[in-house]
Amino acid sequence: MKTGLFLAASIFITCAFNTSPVQAITCDGAKPALSRKQLVATLRRQEFPNIMLDKVSHLELKQLGNIKVSDTSCFSIIIYTAELDRGPGSETHRVARLLVLKNLHYIGMYPIDTLPFEISGNTVNFRGEEKWGNKIVFDKEDPPQRIHLGGEFRELFK
Repeated sequence: MKTGLFLAASIFITCAFNTSPVQAITCDGAKPALSRKQLVATLRRQEFPNIMLDKVSHLELKQLGNIKVSDTSCFSIIIYTAELDRGPGSETHRVARLLVLKNLHYIGMYPIDTLPFEISGNTVNFRGEEKWGNKIVFDKEDPPQRIHLGGEFRELFK
């Protein structure tokens, strides 16, 4: 009985007076790194549309890299490409999306026409002229809700 009370009291004291700071996450160009299997499992557990994983052919998922915006926020940028087959007699439709995960939680995706070629600092770069929109800047705790790419404004959606 005394041991149980002592243990409970020491847990309470440890929890109540623990003033250690929140640990910074590891976030750089290579970490966190997700295998295809881990990425698909992560997307399935969260709000990613299963149809975009199951009803496609030639699905490709490529981790472009990571962007650290603070000690507690890391964006993982994933290139999603797939072919949607709508059945016999119809043309195959190709889609490309830029998936955004924050601290390994799916946040949303942007529709893209061309694939990004690099991450530089906190910016995802695309080919093309700057006046038409050729980059997405991640500089806040949440990804931009609206971006300008290839002369069009695009929204982050789930």
